[in-house]
Amino acid sequence: MPTKFSVVYDRAVFKFKDYSFLKIGDKPKEQVLKHYLLSAISDFQHSCSVDITKYDLELEQFDNELDNEMVEILAMGILYYWLSANAMNKELFKNRIHSSDYNSYSPAN
Repeated sequence: MPTKFSVVYDRAVFKFKDYSFLKIGDKPKEQVLKHYLLSAISDFQHSCSVDITKYDLELEQFDNELDNEMVEILAMGILYYWLSANAMNKELFKNRIHSSDYNSYSPAN
């Protein structure tokens, strides 16, 4: 029985703490999750016992049945790519870093 992408998406979204991502529409959210899933597949494909490179993008499902551990690893991959995209966002850094972070002060003061 094939495993649907939505099973992996649900597992990944459960781990998100950014509720603003969850408020966007279903279609844009699934597009983002699909791109992150494809990246996670490329990372995990060499060490997975099941061929996860066989999937149908139209039906949004894997051709093989994935066990719980494989779904969890792919969900963590989605979470990793989502976190790295947010960490690399310059606007977030701009709001967090101040000029005092660049200045050094004498520890004697």
